[in-house]
Amino acid sequence: MRLFSCSVFFLFSFCVFAEERPPFISSYQVGKQENFRVILNPELLFLQAGQEDLRYALIDQEKWISMQGAKYAPSLRFTLGFQTIYDDNDLIFSYIRCHTKKTQNTKSFSGDLFSVYWFSDLTLPLYSLASTWRLKLDAVDAYIKKRLSIGDACLLGWGLGFRAGVLNQSLKMERVGSSPLFGQSTTQSMSWYIGPKIAGFCRFLFPYSFYFSSESALHFLWTKYRLSYREKEGSFSKARLENLDRIQSPFELTFSLGWQRLFSIEVHGDFAFKAAFFLFPQENQLAYIPSCSAKRGDLYLIGFGASSRFDF
Repeated sequence: MRLFSCSVFFLFSFCVFAEERPPFISSYQVGKQENFRVILNPELLFLQAGQEDLRYALIDQEKWISMQGAKYAPSLRFTLGFQTIYDDNDLIFSYIRCHTKKTQNTKSFSGDLFSVYWFSDLTLPLYSLASTWRLKLDAVDAYIKKRLSIGDACLLGWGLGFRAGVLNQSLKMERVGSSPLFGQSTTQSMSWYIGPKIAGFCRFLFPYSFYFSSESALHFLWTKYRLSYREKEGSFSKARLENLDRIQSPFELTFSLGWQRLFSIEVHGDFAFKAAFFLFPQENQLAYIPSCSAKRGDLYLIGFGASSRFDF
């Protein structure tokens, strides 16, 4: 219910009415003329990935140790659009890529250290436990974007289309204990998805060519998971495979503060700083494989970056 409420609240972003600003010509307002036809919009984002309920260790049978969020990693988003003369509609294609990893080590200096989920013998005290979490996200969007002008200073709009992509995660655990001395486990969640996308956007123009904008999107994706778990401790080995189908509803929200300029009658550009947030509800399948009772936590990406856009 909380996710649904947030999605409805942010889906169609809005701006607060203010005093009238001096008129400014923008690519949206002249888009239905023949001057502009193609949109190029590269973005560089620095995103930090985190995942709820990714526990991997227990100290003194009471203190949980969870995998912390990964460091900010450079990510890319590239948008190619084609403006049309029909009812202020744009045809948009977008690609986003985020690959990151996090390594975390825990040693038993202050008490007994035990593994959680990732090894068969959970009662064996360990000397150390090393973990490496990897995340690879690649997605492609295709949608129609409708522009609605409200006066000279405010632009609203909505979009409808599809998203397809892959989201792969892996967690590798290495432990040092008493008997056997070494152990290793690898858990993977490989998935691909496709489904409809609903988007909303708002842009508010300020004097001297500055603007503030926000964009949000909600997806309903049919997701196919291939989950695997492999464990090896001395002469003991264990493996498990499982396929899952789920409907996922990722949500994303971005805010931008930028400056735009009409370089000529045929070239328009703008440059912006961005803050971005991506939410993937119940995406944590890693703990589900070794222990079906484990809770599926949310995956999130949060960060900042810069973008440029050119219309010609």
